[in-house]
Amino acid sequence: MVRIPALTTRSAMRWLYGTGALLVGAFIWHFVTDPQNRPYTLIGAAVSVLFACWILWGSLWLDTETGAVLAIRGRGWIGYRVPLGDGTTVTAVPDHLGGRVLLGLRPHGSRFRDFIQVLAMTIYVENSMSPDLLRLLADTLDRHHTHGADVVGPLLRAQADHLDAGGGPGDSPLAALLQGRG
Repeated sequence: MVRIPALTTRSAMRWLYGTGALLVGAFIWHFVTDPQNRPYTLIGAAVSVLFACWILWGSLWLDTETGAVLAIRGRGWIGYRVPLGDGTTVTAVPDHLGGRVLLGLRPHGSRFRDFIQVLAMTIYVENSMSPDLLRLLADTLDRHHTHGADVVGPLLRAQADHLDAGGGPGDSPLAALLQGRG
């Protein structure tokens, strides 16, 4: 199994931790200055910590042998598996509002898609999945006959070739989807 890393930067993580520190400070201030509502403050703080753990302690894995994507949230509290076989459809989904390009995976019979972020173009992050991982993902989609791999696979390989040639995420084939050229 191969881990699919999150596309983020240190500055984005510093912003996230800074926001968390401000939230902790707000809970402490409320706890100290409003004694009659201390139980509610503690409950709010506990719920906030659990939610942050569920969001931050997640990981995404690609099982190349069985052809599946395994998503784990909250350090194992919740996990699910998306098979990449004949019944699953994959599409490249530009998220213009979020500045991301995602791979949408919809297993047969499912009403919802699961997503893998392959490109991030935000004010905090300009990052792409690594060329090796892009090729591995394209090969896995092809090998397991995922519907739509004939369209998505060449796009992922073009992104990998672009990055290997020294190109950046901003002028890449996946970024063209966000700019309406793809």
